[in-house]
Amino acid sequence: MEKTNKFIKNFIFFIILIGLTFYILFKDQDIDEIFRILANVNKWYVLLAIFSVAGYVVCEALNAKRNLIALEEKTTLMKCIKYTLANAFFSGITPSSTGGQPMEVYYMHRDGIKISNATLIVLVQSCGFQIATLSFALISIFFNLKYMNAPLLVLFIIGFILNAFILTVYLVSIFSRRISKWAIQLFVKILRKLKVKNIEQRIEKINNGLEAYQNSAKYIKANKKVIFKTLLTTAFQIFFYYSITYMVYCSFGFKEYNILQIIGMQAVVYTSTSGIPLPGAVGISEGNFMSLFKNIFINNTVTSAMLLSRGVSFYLLVIVSGIMVLVNMLHLSKKQEFKEKHEEE
Repeated sequence: MEKTNKFIKNFIFFIILIGLTFYILFKDQDIDEIFRILANVNKWYVLLAIFSVAGYVVCEALNAKRNLIALEEKTTLMKCIKYTLANAFFSGITPSSTGGQPMEVYYMHRDGIKISNATLIVLVQSCGFQIATLSFALISIFFNLKYMNAPLLVLFIIGFILNAFILTVYLVSIFSRRISKWAIQLFVKILRKLKVKNIEQRIEKINNGLEAYQNSAKYIKANKKVIFKTLLTTAFQIFFYYSITYMVYCSFGFKEYNILQIIGMQAVVYTSTSGIPLPGAVGISEGNFMSLFKNIFINNTVTSAMLLSRGVSFYLLVIVSGIMVLVNMLHLSKKQEFKEKHEEE
């Protein structure tokens, strides 16, 4: 019940945040003009943008399937798509995407996958995702620095440092037992000085988590080909996601910038918002998009472009994944009711 209440609170906050964001963005805009522009875009490119979202989801699902099979777990691509959509939905409605990975593990475990293996898969995918996004960001910043204002540059630096720190923590926890133990001991000392309650329980959770990380090191060393394929697929996954903006750019009939330039700019936008602890970085993502692309989408089309790009890459994905979660919940509820009736008889 406590988890349900937390979910409801997060969802309500998410909706309020969306409403506030669009109020601020559109209060001084001509709404009729925005929708007139959107009505005249090339629908084939919009369809390609939607296919790009699908490609993003399928790539992550393929990675999950590949690694689960390597761990001798039985699964299918459709089940892995379900796990990916669960991650997408709960990441979208929780601050800093904190709800996505635990729910993905939960969905896997509910399908009979060991928690240790599910956790390992999520960890491997997270590392791959961090490596891919940081690589795209590092390359892109050199070509797009001239388009960035001071606030956007600061956000980019914060986002890059935060993601680099997260990746470092992942890699150190996986490959260096000595440094990990030292870090845990330091963390425990800080908790004790702060007189935090239930320290022993927290230590136990951290040690269990560290054990899962150490198992990841063994898995990575024993499955180098699988890891390489995972990293390669993740690179395509990020490419699909960033290319949505290029499809939107083409849908307006613009041709001055090529796909690599637009993808590079989108990589900058993504990195600059990744450090913001808001559900789906709502508000910041829209603002950063308009700030960076205002000279790319000319003739007052940037607001319409932002609406279409974010609509496809984020809001559509949240809606589709939310429907999947709802249908799955209803299915489980009916299944539980049938089971209880059967037991009573």
